[in-house]
Amino acid sequence: MRKHIGIIAAAGAAVALAASGGAYALAADAAPAAASIPAGTLHGCVSGSTRVMERVYESNTSGTVCPSGSFLVYWSVTGPKGPSGIVSTTRKQLVTTKTAPSINTGGSFTSRKTLVGTVALAAGTWQVSANFTATPNASTTGDVFPQLFVYDGAVNADFTNDLFNVGAGALENPTPAIVSDGDTINSYFSGSDEITVPSGGETLDVYAFGYDSDTGEGTYALNSAVVTATHLQPSS
Repeated sequence: MRKHIGIIAAAGAAVALAASGGAYALAADAAPAAASIPAGTLHGCVSGSTRVMERVYESNTSGTVCPSGSFLVYWSVTGPKGPSGIVSTTRKQLVTTKTAPSINTGGSFTSRKTLVGTVALAAGTWQVSANFTATPNASTTGDVFPQLFVYDGAVNADFTNDLFNVGAGALENPTPAIVSDGDTINSYFSGSDEITVPSGGETLDVYAFGYDSDTGEGTYALNSAVVTATHLQPSS
């Protein structure tokens, strides 16, 4: 097994340690403000006072500058896979209450869907979770069932590239209002699936839509939408 460890000091000195067959070699050079991280390695910032790692990155172009007093450390291990576990986790807020869009319901998904955001993932195995809240903003004679669709390709009539959906329950019917002050009730939905991203990575598209039990067309307010992607290390 061959290991490669690098430590880049925030003050501007770079130190690299390489091990092969039990022997280590030491080298030093000047590090730029944004350090150059070798591709295929993990890296993170280690506090100079607590020695706690504050963050971990996989992409060699992300997180290349650490706060003052911290050290940028990178490492790689080539050899047999270890036990399963979590490599990294990323969370992306697609919609907030300040930007809550009005989402179409009823009719054709392919023509009335709303793209609410995208999530770029590197190659590997990921556990992808989507969570959203919604409220009705139009009167309807039937129930409205909001959904998020996570796609890894073009939208088509047979849902070929639909990885998974989130949402199965109905929104509160706003007619008549069931809250004394006339406010409506937020509905919460969540779901997840494990996916495999091919070599080279890919971008997931997240669409919102809704189905009407009365087969009509309407809208609802998408109050928030969050996608969390956890990069998994499969077991050996």
